[in-house]
Amino acid sequence: MKNALLSSLLLSTLAYSNASFSEEYDITKDFNYASPYNSVWTFGWQPKDFSSFTLYPNQVDTGQIHHWFDDAIDRGYTPNVGFNYSNVVKYGIAPQSLSLHPGPKGEVAVARFTSPAGADYAIDGAFLAGDSGSMTVAIRVNGSSVWSKANAGAFSFDDLALQQGDTVDFVVYGGWSYGSTGLEVKINENNAIYVDHESISDLNENGADELLLLRKRNSGTVQVVVKDSITHDTLSKVEFASKDYQPISVSPVKPSLDSTVPNISVLLKSNTSNQHILEVRELYSGTLVSQKTL
Repeated sequence: MKNALLSSLLLSTLAYSNASFSEEYDITKDFNYASPYNSVWTFGWQPKDFSSFTLYPNQVDTGQIHHWFDDAIDRGYTPNVGFNYSNVVKYGIAPQSLSLHPGPKGEVAVARFTSPAGADYAIDGAFLAGDSGSMTVAIRVNGSSVWSKANAGAFSFDDLALQQGDTVDFVVYGGWSYGSTGLEVKINENNAIYVDHESISDLNENGADELLLLRKRNSGTVQVVVKDSITHDTLSKVEFASKDYQPISVSPVKPSLDSTVPNISVLLKSNTSNQHILEVRELYSGTLVSQKTL
């Protein structure tokens, strides 16, 4: 019964994950004319200090560009998000492209991605030069800046770890005149090869065992993801060995004498020889407990 239950939980978890693997969040394709909110994307503005976020309440169609903006700030439609649905370049924005424009009193134009699930995400895109004004462009994760450039630039994050509800803000600010700035973003959950799984005792006391999922990531590193078997929330991620090893199996290990939290044991095989190692690490901190060559 235990094995049947575990297999069911694993299939449920991997089905959930694989569904996310095939999902691509494309800010251009996902843009919604009818609402400043669509799927995982929201559009709005922030004050200079980034202390709050306000959805754009108003919309206008100028005949070639559809804008969402806040009429209480500026009757000139800024700050805004715009989509050039025409077949000609407008204000430096290419046809069928999205743009952000900051406000006249320093308001920050924001395109926000809200993570639908706890996962590692690959984020690729670019802020494009757009109109002739000089702006600051940046990416902020849960309110903290992780990338910024003057006016334009390409960005790429291979393995950005997000929990459900975490936010990634793509922002334009620091100027106003001729401030239309193009934005392209595609976000995917990072794919990974899952090679083994095991159950572990209920860590968050919600009545069900958790799952240890052993995987080889796109980057080549070996990782164990500890997931809640009911909610699929990620409780911990632990890195093992190096890119020079292939993961074989995973299992929980009794905790150290001064701890109540189990450790994790992973068997790995060298990419260049038949050598195997058994590596044990703490479940939450990832601290190395022991490593043995077999």
